[in-house]
Amino acid sequence: MNDHVTTEYLLENVVPVVTRVALTSVTQDDPTTAGTNEAETKVTLTFSEAVSVGVLDANDFELYIDGTKVTTGVTITTAAGATTDKVVVTIAGKALSASDLSKGVELRATSTIDIKNAAGNVTGTDKVVVSL
Repeated sequence: MNDHVTTEYLLENVVPVVTRVALTSVTQDDPTTAGTNEAETKVTLTFSEAVSVGVLDANDFELYIDGTKVTTGVTITTAAGATTDKVVVTIAGKALSASDLSKGVELRATSTIDIKNAAGNVTGTDKVVVSL
């Protein structure tokens, strides 16, 4: 029997998943600045591996409170976190309250999410529903 030696190249195809969620900060609106809403909530997501946030950072998540999508007054953006496995999600225009949290708050990934690992594997929208 003859030995056969070959070199095979495997492509990494495991998508990054959220392993931890932390409510990082909640900033209330400043009532002294009429006409400007400074309310903001920041959530830090830790992924299973290093990720990048891509260029469509304002289209990665939608906010749901008590199962209902929040459609007005809120802008959600993502940015790189303190380490390569972290992503900071900023919910501008909404300071989440204890009441909101008790009703149930979710960040649901949209079909345009572009958070991916170094191999280009985009986190799956069916795998990113973040409950706070």
